[in-house]
Amino acid sequence: MPKSYLIILGVIGLVALIVVGSIVGVTVGGKISQQRALKGKTSQQLFKEGLTFIAQQEYEEAEMVLSEAASREPGNLDYLYQLAMVKYNLADYDQAIGLYQKIIATKETAFAWNNLGNGYREKKNYDKAKEAYQKAISLDSGFLVAYSNLALIYVDEGIKDEAVNILKQGI
Repeated sequence: MPKSYLIILGVIGLVALIVVGSIVGVTVGGKISQQRALKGKTSQQLFKEGLTFIAQQEYEEAEMVLSEAASREPGNLDYLYQLAMVKYNLADYDQAIGLYQKIIATKETAFAWNNLGNGYREKKNYDKAKEAYQKAISLDSGFLVAYSNLALIYVDEGIKDEAVNILKQGI
């Protein structure tokens, strides 16, 4: 092989190495700078930033900052609620369900039970979804969303008479 080909191959190889190295460096550098940015903020600052990301429907970013806030203060229900809703919006239903269960273990609310039911409904686990919606209704008989969600399960199951009865109960 002539020297000119070897030189060309060497240059191509060097360029490829530089390009790959810069891409890897950017990725690693980006993660390092993200971690530094998270560590320089309080949990409350991260939470507020997470709410901003949610308002902008930037759920991956919200997940990152809210996960960090929740890991620092695992008993903070506000952080857990928002993180659970982000997980749900990212279609990570198992994680959302787990977070709602953790919230409910600390403080039962109709809102948490309803959202737990939503997670189960998305996974087509209708029996658990019904139980969760019924629990939400038992905690707050005026929480109309739970009636509506429960009725949707009966519609999905083809039991329209029961769906109508549930909706009437909520009126």
